[in-house]
Amino acid sequence: MASETLHEEVAGNVCDWCQSICDPAVQELNALTCSFAECPETSMSYHQTCLEKYLKSIKLDKGRKTGFACPRGCGAKTCYDRPCPGRILKSHPIHVVNEEGKKRRKAAAVAHAGDQAPKFGPAAKAAKAAAAEQAKREKELKMAKDAEKRRREEEKMAAAARARQADKDASKREHKAAEEARKLAEARELAAAAKRELQLARGGSGDLRRSSLDKPARGPKPGPTRGTDPSWDARDAFAPPPRSATISLSDLFGEVDVNSDNGGGGSSVNSDNGG
Repeated sequence: MASETLHEEVAGNVCDWCQSICDPAVQELNALTCSFAECPETSMSYHQTCLEKYLKSIKLDKGRKTGFACPRGCGAKTCYDRPCPGRILKSHPIHVVNEEGKKRRKAAAVAHAGDQAPKFGPAAKAAKAAAAEQAKREKELKMAKDAEKRRREEEKMAAAARARQADKDASKREHKAAEEARKLAEARELAAAAKRELQLARGGSGDLRRSSLDKPARGPKPGPTRGTDPSWDARDAFAPPPRSATISLSDLFGEVDVNSDNGGGGSSVNSDNGG
């Protein structure tokens, strides 16, 4: 079949997959040939997008042309009660044909051919100079764009470096603060331990125990002092002893027994106390 005949034949047919009219003037279509003899030709025109959806639903490539099960009766909106048992033997893609578009493309091609610069003479030199100037401007523009791109990349890298440095400084500050906090906690623990030891030394009651140095020395009970004796005169403290007063050895060491059983090698001191 010729392309124009296909366009005429499929125009107005209904796509069995979506139940919409096929319009070859504005839609890409596909006319299929089924192996099942009873498959009507009017139901073998499909939109290209609908056919691709069907192929995807049966896990085939959307560019598949032949050898797959007939899509008639398989769509959710089909008007048939059961799928077609045949298989596709041929597929005929139908592309959009727009006469107005053809005319415009042809006119543009003619105009482009007429605008081509001559190859020889002054006009050709001028065209080459203009092309060289245009190439130079394009090169300069490209260099400017590349420079701007590099500048932006450098700014981005500098910003990233500043951010990393800021994070590093912040980490250092946090580490320093944590170290100071640790030292302060240790100092507080030491102070608390010293306080507990002090409380234990105080016996837990808050008062320090009196040490042996603080206790008064034991001895005879003090008698009345001279200051309290009415018969004592302050002048007696400074009065010299009487001249007739003599001190004997017995007063200092007691009686000495020279007839001791020690063989004269020692002395026996008999105190007045008889001890």
